[in-house]
Amino acid sequence: MSLTHKAAFYNKVDGKADIQSRPNPLPEKGQVSVEITATSLNPVDWKIRAGAFPFTLPAVIGGDAAGVVHSVGKGVKNFKKGDRVFFQGYLGENDASTFQGKAVLDEKHISHTPSNVSDAEASGIQLASMVAVVGLYHESGALALRPCPWEEGGDKAGEGKAIVVLGGSSSVGQYVIQLCRLSGFSKIITTSSSTHSSHLQSLGAHTVLDRNTATPDQFIEAAAGIPLVAVYDSIGSDETYKLGVGLLQEANKEGQGQGASHYISVIPGTESQNFTNPDVTVRAVMGFNKHPDHEGICPPFIAAISGEDGWVGKGLYKPNRMEKIEGGLKGLDEGLDRLKEGVSGVKLWLDPRET
Repeated sequence: MSLTHKAAFYNKVDGKADIQSRPNPLPEKGQVSVEITATSLNPVDWKIRAGAFPFTLPAVIGGDAAGVVHSVGKGVKNFKKGDRVFFQGYLGENDASTFQGKAVLDEKHISHTPSNVSDAEASGIQLASMVAVVGLYHESGALALRPCPWEEGGDKAGEGKAIVVLGGSSSVGQYVIQLCRLSGFSKIITTSSSTHSSHLQSLGAHTVLDRNTATPDQFIEAAAGIPLVAVYDSIGSDETYKLGVGLLQEANKEGQGQGASHYISVIPGTESQNFTNPDVTVRAVMGFNKHPDHEGICPPFIAAISGEDGWVGKGLYKPNRMEKIEGGLKGLDEGLDRLKEGVSGVKLWLDPRET
């Protein structure tokens, strides 16, 4: 059995992946070592490569994966060698990042992969889902909807409420739509190209508007008199910021808002930095499973999607559609370059074992 694995190191900002062998990390008490069979690529990854976050270099990055349990530390109760699992890696920790062959992380941050999804599909679930979960249910997202859908009564928390999801075909957008459906929102309105309309409706969207031509009036009309409480912007551009805040202001003006609506964004456009309006709260969210402030929602969500009896296993929470990058870690930079240019409706993934 090899004591090392292949990993993609970044030695400088905007550099290329340097494929090296590194020692297999050993699980400590309460931790699980996973052999990674699939790791997905997220938009945040090319931004990290470009220096968007302060990292100690050289660094292994990547935050979304699935695989098979390689070994477990003392005290681990729910996992054993050979179990199929999926997880979100830890930002800034080489041993727990996913663009490599093995990773180690805490038991509470791992889900069992059910038999109805592939490792590739499972590898694209947790990271984007955490962003969606924090934005909808944590106080940092402003909406702070309660109870959560995994809690008693959570399937009715959205009743009598309408929400807009900008960028519904994005990875985060697809999970926001599904969580809103599980929370029982009366109206879920989203934007995308017409190519993805049917798929987004199958996930729970009631109305899909054209991402290039939608106007505030169209969103308000789609809400059909139901109070519009929030816009979740899964794109985070200046254009989507203007649209999202503008339609909330218009809804409040026409009496279809709640007087204190919420604009939630993965990365707000630069203009939002100078925004002041008592009727609309603007918040940016990051979905870190290990952040101490997220302890109350991330582990319960991870449990809710885990295994044959979880949401994923029951078909209540569907993974993204996936597209493989060939060549293992050698294809990583090509994939990140594609994400930078824009990828629609699918999530890219690779198998580190093919490096």
